[in-house]
Parts: sequence; C-alpha cells; structure tokens
Amino acid sequence: MLQLNKNPSIESRFIFENFILTLDGVLIRDKKRIKLPPKEFAVLSLLLESAGKIVSKDVLLDLVWGDIDVTEESLTRCIYSLRRILSTGKDSRYIETIYGKGYRFNQPVFSISKKENKKVNLSIAIFPFQTHTELDVTEIHNDLIKGVFKYSKLGLTVLPSAVTQHCVDVNSLLELTSKLKPDYYLAGKIIPLENAYKVTIELISTEGHCLLYHDSFNFVNEQSINLLQHWISNIILQNIPGLQTCPSELNSLDSLDSAAIYLNGIHMLYKHTSDSLQQAAVLFQKCINHYPENILSYYSLAETYLCLAQFGFFDKQHAIDSAYQIVEKVVKFNNDSPRTLGLLGLIKTIKSDFIIGEMLLNQALLIGGNGSDINYYYGWHLFLKGELILANKYFEQCLEITPTRTPVSILKSWIVYCTKTLDESIGYCEFVLSQNLKSNPVLNSMLALFLALNGCFDKSRAIIDEKLSNEEICGFVEVNVLYAKYCMNKNDEIENIKSFVMKNIDNIPSAILLPLIAISMGECKALEVLIELKEKNDIWLNLWGKDPRIIELENVLSGKE
Repeated sequence: MLQLNKNPSIESRFIFENFILTLDGVLIRDKKRIKLPPKEFAVLSLLLESAGKIVSKDVLLDLVWGDIDVTEESLTRCIYSLRRILSTGKDSRYIETIYGKGYRFNQPVFSISKKENKKVNLSIAIFPFQTHTELDVTEIHNDLIKGVFKYSKLGLTVLPSAVTQHCVDVNSLLELTSKLKPDYYLAGKIIPLENAYKVTIELISTEGHCLLYHDSFNFVNEQSINLLQHWISNIILQNIPGLQTCPSELNSLDSLDSAAIYLNGIHMLYKHTSDSLQQAAVLFQKCINHYPENILSYYSLAETYLCLAQFGFFDKQHAIDSAYQIVEKVVKFNNDSPRTLGLLGLIKTIKSDFIIGEMLLNQALLIGGNGSDINYYYGWHLFLKGELILANKYFEQCLEITPTRTPVSILKSWIVYCTKTLDESIGYCEFVLSQNLKSNPVLNSMLALFLALNGCFDKSRAIIDEKLSNEEICGFVEVNVLYAKYCMNKNDEIENIKSFVMKNIDNIPSAILLPLIAISMGECKALEVLIELKEKNDIWLNLWGKDPRIIELENVLSGKE
C-alpha cells in the first residue's frame, strides 16, 4: 500500500505501486529516497511513459545515449541496476525482458499533472462526404458536425454546416479554406459495397494542405451514424496537437493524494480477493467523493462491482445495478471514450442485451482496440456469451499489455479447465500462482478443486489448510473448497454443502452453485434449476455453464428431452 510523505515541495512525475519518481530523478519508497543516476533515470522514465508496451533496445539507446557509441551491454547494466533498486523481494520484477524485442514495465503507472485551464484556439471545417449512394449526405454532414461540436469546450471551433455544405468539389474546398482559414479540415468518401459501406477519411492541416491522417473502415447498413461520429471524434482528438488524448494522459491524475487513493484501490482490485475487492470499492468511492473529476475512479469502481457480482462475493443484482449507475454517470461527461463504451457494452451483455453490448464493444475496439482495458472487456463479454476460445484470444492480448491483471489470469485459468485436461488445468493454475499470486484465494481454491477432481487429495487438502484462511472462504472460493472436500470425504460433506446452498442461493449466481446442488440435493433438483436458468436466459449460465460438471448435467437433460 502506498504511504505518502506529506511534503509539498515534492514534484512527482510518476507513481506506481509504493514508488514515486520525482521530476529531478529521485525515487521515493516509503521514507527512503534514492537519487537515480542520469542514465537510469532516463531509461526508467521512458519505460514508465510506455508502461505495458515494449520499448525496443534501439529506441532506448538512441534516446538515452544519443550519438555516443555504446553497446547493448551499457543498457543491460542500466536495466540490472534499475531492477536491483526497484526490487522488493525475490518475486518482484517490474521490468520484463522481451527477448529479441526489448523491455517492458509491467505495472500500472500514473502520472501526476495539475490540470491547467489553458484552452487551445483551433478551428476545423468538416466538408460533405462524396458518395454515390442512397444515403442522405446532408443529414450525415449535419450529424458529424454535431458530433464534433461537443469538443468546443476544448477550444475547437467547428465551422457551421451553412458555410461548408456546398463545398462539394476541390475548387470550392480550396476557396473556402483560403478565405476562412480554418486550422484543419476533414473530408471523406462513402463507397457502397455489397452489404456495407466503405468510409474513407482524411484529416488535413490547412497550412500547406498537409495530410495528417488517412484511413478507411467498413460499416454495415444497420449501424448508426454514432459509430462514424465516434470514429471521427477519435481521429480528431488523437491527431490535432493540443487536443490529443494519448494513453499516458488517460492515466493522469491531478494530485498526489488522489493518486495515492486510486493506486491503492488498483492494488486491491488486482489482489482480487473477496476482502480486497470490497476495500477497492471503498477506496474508489472515496476518490470519487474527494476528486469527482477523476474519471479513472468511476471506471475502476464499476469494474470492481462487476467482479464482486461475478464471483458471488457480493449481492449480484445490487453489484450490477451499482456498476450500471456509475457508468451512466460517466456517459454524461465522457461518452466518446473507448473505455466508457466498453464498460457500458459489458454491462449491457450482463443484462442479456447482447446486440447492444456487441455493438458498443465493437465501437470501443474500433476507436481504441489496442488497449488493455478494451481487450479485457471484450474478452469478458465473449466469456459471458460462452465463447471461451475467442475470449481467451482477447485475454491473452490484454495480458501482453498488462501481465499483472489478476482478474484476467483467473478467467483464463477457468477457460483452460473448461477446454483442456485436468493435468493442463493444474499446470496452468500453478504457473499463474507462481507469478506473484501465491496467496490469491480464488486461484488457490481453483487449484484445490482441480487437484481433487484429479484424485490428488493430499495436495488439494494441503492447499485448503495452508493457503486459504477462513476470512477469504466465501462465494466462488467456498464453492470450490466445498466441492474439493466432497471429492475427498464424500457423504460426510453433504449436509454442510446443502446448508451453504440454501443460505447463498439468492446472492451467488445459481450457475456457480449447480455442481453443489447436484451432489447435495440430487440430480433431479439440479436439472430443475438448470431448466429454470435456461428459460430465464441466465447470463451466468453462459459464463459458468462450460464447466465439465455442468456439461454432464446438460447431457443428461438432452437425453431426457
């Protein structure tokens, strides 16, 4: 947990876990201050600026050593020195070596920057798109102007459609830009395809008519103009200097205090236990109460509630409703963000509105598909739909960017169990636990279950006795532990299991409880619950229903029909 030294003279540049890196190259942990050598400071700063991304050795050598002729050995020594300075234990490794590619900082990083009220003063003209289709070009033109107009608060003036609507050829375009001199202009084409439209966009600087951005994408007839608005808004924000919102800025917090609260919340979220998730929710809510403009706290609080619901650590309906209310607040003042769209889409999926959920998540992927969050949310969405193999692909992409994202590793472990052998499930779970997660109760309960199902009773019993405290045995964790004990002790556990099921039937998703219902109340009762879940299109049945134990029930049900 991050503890701050209340020193107003500290100018902080980056904050991660319990470290603060100041602008003058001082690394602070607790009350210890280490003045980094210039080269180590420069290398660490570059890695922190690109946290979660690979920085090549060539880039580091060029930017840090410049024209000085040095070998890779100098960089290797620098990395070794940083690892030694950052080390908090034998398992702690902040800087990864990506063999043949470079290095990557693998922890969440936040920059501290005071928000300035300075506004840019820029203008843009949006010209009617060229097309030979039945589409109403005038309506599209007006909608695009309306979509970009919302960024006027950032200092971006949009020329009205009354001025630009008749600019339909090169001569009229050049005449208008020459007279009114907007800083930028945007033009495009819409080309009909068999079952879709191809849209080509160009963003151009009026000075010298320099092309800043050129791209195209296809959208199907059913998709609304909102998708085009989101795409164009993102192009403008990413490519006009002064309006840019790069990934590092999205992780920017306006004070050291807000960063401390938020980062401690992230630490609890990634710890991912029943207790830590509830602590995370308290910390994120505290951050929102004290710093209501810190949008990152809203995202993380919503994500925390969804995790609590998914694993039965909290009343599932209350958690889902709370997450939805939080995201609705975000939509009011940041509805173009890929993360906003992604979270909203995920919640729509949880509410079984798959079509809207898919559409929103596709929009999020289109305008911000390379991010860890969006890959996580889309994989989670696919997981909820029961598309485990495809979900696994997006989870892997998420972990490539953020290897420490524990919730993703947990879901991946469950996918291995559902799609591969018990030996492979045990091996993967042990691998994940070895990655600084040895005490995680969710993963340990899964490993205990897999071992018990595989007949390795002594190992399973040792994990339950040594790795799982009574305080952490609840929800999904307790379900796994009870089933593992049943495998070892059979009928001796039946009454205890039955009591647990009756007590938790309203709080824990019923799909998680199905294996326990089958062994404590009988196959007929389990089939009755399964039929009821199917009739309700229960979303949690899609998520947990690929469990081989539930598949066996499905097969029995199919045989009776």
